[in-house]
Amino acid sequence: MEQLKCCIIGECNEIWVIIDGTDMYDEADRSGIVSEILEDETRLLKSLEYLYVYRMKSLSCIYEGPLHRGSLSHLKCLALVTCPRLTTLFTPGLLENLDSLEELKVKDCRVVSSLVTCEDTSIYESTHFLPNMKRISLFSLPELISISGGLRVAPNLERMSIIDCPNLKSPSPDEICCNHPTGTKAQSIPNDASREQPAPTVVSSTTTVNADRSTSKLKREPKVASWLRKFKFKDLKLAARNFSAASLLGKGGFGSVRGFTNEKLVVAPQLRKFSLKDLKLATRNFSPEGLLGQGGFGRVFKGWIEENGTAPASPGTGLIVAVKIFELSGQLAYERWLAEVSILGHLVHPNLVKLIGYCVEGNQRLLIYEYMQRGSLKDHLFETELPLTWRNKTKIALQAAEILAFLHGKAEPPVIFRNFKPSKILLDDDYNVKLTGFGLATVLEGDDSHSGTVVGTLGYIDPEYLMRGKMKEFCPN
Repeated sequence: MEQLKCCIIGECNEIWVIIDGTDMYDEADRSGIVSEILEDETRLLKSLEYLYVYRMKSLSCIYEGPLHRGSLSHLKCLALVTCPRLTTLFTPGLLENLDSLEELKVKDCRVVSSLVTCEDTSIYESTHFLPNMKRISLFSLPELISISGGLRVAPNLERMSIIDCPNLKSPSPDEICCNHPTGTKAQSIPNDASREQPAPTVVSSTTTVNADRSTSKLKREPKVASWLRKFKFKDLKLAARNFSAASLLGKGGFGSVRGFTNEKLVVAPQLRKFSLKDLKLATRNFSPEGLLGQGGFGRVFKGWIEENGTAPASPGTGLIVAVKIFELSGQLAYERWLAEVSILGHLVHPNLVKLIGYCVEGNQRLLIYEYMQRGSLKDHLFETELPLTWRNKTKIALQAAEILAFLHGKAEPPVIFRNFKPSKILLDDDYNVKLTGFGLATVLEGDDSHSGTVVGTLGYIDPEYLMRGKMKEFCPN
């Protein structure tokens, strides 16, 4: 694990500590822990840059036991999400090794009371920890009362986000010694008037950090992007038919979404429009025997249609196709369906699966693709009956890289796939790659980056996107 750079650990309910130093060093080593710079082989995870930990029911601490100087010294991003028994994040000994840490995210860790556990802070009065820390994000930490436990941390902090931490008092400059806060302007943490150093800027979904609910109303109109339109409530009631039941598009934890549109669906001219009746005949009424696969958005069935038309054909004749039924309900299903129609209908590349046509009837949304004889790469990786030769493995790897390079660099506008994994890589009879599944893809328009909710399958997500929620057309490195 000496060269390990990214580590994602999740849903391992028997693990109570990530690294146990007592198992790593013998008795002779322990006498020299921390105080000396020792041999290179005693530095644990010295190359690790990204550590993402989520849904660990028994996890109580990150590191326990002895720690050699240099261990975790390259760690840049650390995220801890939904660890209900986590109590200890950092100790002074661990902080001394984290000079490279730039970003920290702690979310839904219900018993964390302080990010730093330190019995005697007086011996560290002149020490500033985490010198390269730029961003700290704290969400849903009901027991948090202190950020650094009295230690001075993050002298170069640029942004701090604090949401739903009701017991946390405003950090004083004794804890967050930030001299040059930058980034998005937002309401600042109140500062002690006797101090000269300003407190860091806070970006939060509430108007003040942990403010009482009775006093959390905005006193001024919030700043918004210049391109957003401002509507009157009266006009919105008219547009949504007084928020009638017929206008309901979906409902979530914070409310419902309603609306109407008169915009006509725009599709590429070469796409064929199918009727639901013809697709039922082509797939033998979506027979279970013709089921090719099933994913998060629906099932895919094998069917037969006329070579140059939309009418069904007898099995063994005409053109073999794959018919995908989008089985999510409401607006979400439509958005996923529309993403594939919009992207695959307008992009042409030998390593993109060919979209033949579509079907829209009532609430039904279907897409018709070319049929891939060899199935998905996932089938070949995890099914021992379908082994791949080294030549085909190399061919698949190169073509997969080529299609991603095309989407990011040559497509106009660029497309970020976001869910790139073996089940989305289909193979034709000659083991050529055909990328499919653009339901989670997003188009970059007007800028080379895009921020939004992180989606995709953990383990296949780019670690920088996972930590920051920001997609970029090209990696700066």
